[in-house]
Amino acid sequence: MRFTIRDLLWLTAFVAVGIVWLTDRDAMRRERAELAKREAELVSRARMWEAEANRAEKRQVDTSDQLLRLNSSLARHRITPSDLANFKNQPPFKKLIFVDGEPFPPSVKRQKASPDEN
Repeated sequence: MRFTIRDLLWLTAFVAVGIVWLTDRDAMRRERAELAKREAELVSRARMWEAEANRAEKRQVDTSDQLLRLNSSLARHRITPSDLANFKNQPPFKKLIFVDGEPFPPSVKRQKASPDEN
């Protein structure tokens, strides 16, 4: 069996195309693995941020609930928020006094609750 130079050139071209194809396929496989790794990292971060947002939302709801209870308690004792702080958000009194075990500012007089409020 005799091979000509043309046959060797065809064989060389065929082998070169095969090597380039295999190299490109290996590079694509590595890129896919890197992208999958990055995607998993981003999904993990997204879950972490979602959990943090849920915790912040719960804290905000808890704070709103506490503020609502505080305002209703102040209203029950006929105390307005302006009695507790001035326009600079500082207390208008130097220290609290205690009436029946409950703190009140000196300027606020405790009023008896009407019978329909009990």
